[in-house]
Amino acid sequence: MSHTDNDARTRIRELNDAFRKNFDPELGQVVLTAGVNSLYPAM
Repeated sequence: MSHTDNDARTRIRELNDAFRKNFDPELGQVVLTAGVNSLYPAM
């Protein structure tokens, strides 16, 4: 594994963690499969 690959993995991990903590729309969006979405009633 090259140093660049490791840096990219680290950056992706940081971005994913930030999104999971805040659900900031600037960082991404939440997507649910139909199966997961059907597990809970709509609120």
